[in-house]
Amino acid sequence: MDTYAAFDFVVTGTHLHEWALKHGITRRPTAPLHQLVFALCALLGNGAKHFSMKQRRPAGHAMIAGPFDPDVFDPAVFGTGALVVYLDANEAAVYGASSITVVDLAAMVLGYWEELLRR
Repeated sequence: MDTYAAFDFVVTGTHLHEWALKHGITRRPTAPLHQLVFALCALLGNGAKHFSMKQRRPAGHAMIAGPFDPDVFDPAVFGTGALVVYLDANEAAVYGASSITVVDLAAMVLGYWEELLRR
């Protein structure tokens, strides 16, 4: 649920290929699913960076870790939600579902790089 961490992740996911290229790793994703995963990272990272807030924090609001005190409750137990990306029809056809959580997107990016770097 950490939107800042999610944004950092998708921006990093978008640029890993550029960094890898500088170190001699020239392989790019060819499987449609991998291409979709990195395209989603690019769309999210490039789209989000163009948003701006007029106020850093709305008056009367505070940032909290979550709906439950993490020192007392395990947030994972309560199913408090997830960051979800809704896919268009073409993306959904490739992925096999109409949405993907950012955690699942992250797992797919990480899996791609782990497999590639093991070679």
